[in-house]
Amino acid sequence: MMIEDSVDNFILNYKTYAAEIEILPKIEGSTLVEAIALNKVFHFFERTGPYDSKLGKARAILNLMIKEIHSNAIKVKALSVTGISELKVEGLVLEREQKTIILDAGIPLVVTSFQDIPEEVIAGEWIGVSSLAPIHGFVLAEPKARSLY
Repeated sequence: MMIEDSVDNFILNYKTYAAEIEILPKIEGSTLVEAIALNKVFHFFERTGPYDSKLGKARAILNLMIKEIHSNAIKVKALSVTGISELKVEGLVLEREQKTIILDAGIPLVVTSFQDIPEEVIAGEWIGVSSLAPIHGFVLAEPKARSLY
């Protein structure tokens, strides 16, 4: 199953759901980025080459693949790190497509499944998700300043 037809189209479709993150120092040219969001340090696989994301505040679309999904009866938004490039998140479903959920877990996340997502998972429902590694991150480029000269 193909989740995306291109990086550019994925960004175009989901850029409104980019999360505010802080990128930490990394090895030059590495595709694994260490970042902070919601006071949690986590890693993601950078999908937007040439893998030159800049240190500091950034916007990135974070795409998790579902390992496990469950209901969230206490209606809480939370994010916890369970391993290298793995998260457990709790949140509110904002949108649902065929095999993709937009989840508000304190930051917006694009959550995708290889399997069918249960029919009861609809916008307005509270769910929890454990992710498979790696988390995919699409770092949005800063708009270039126009030169007057």
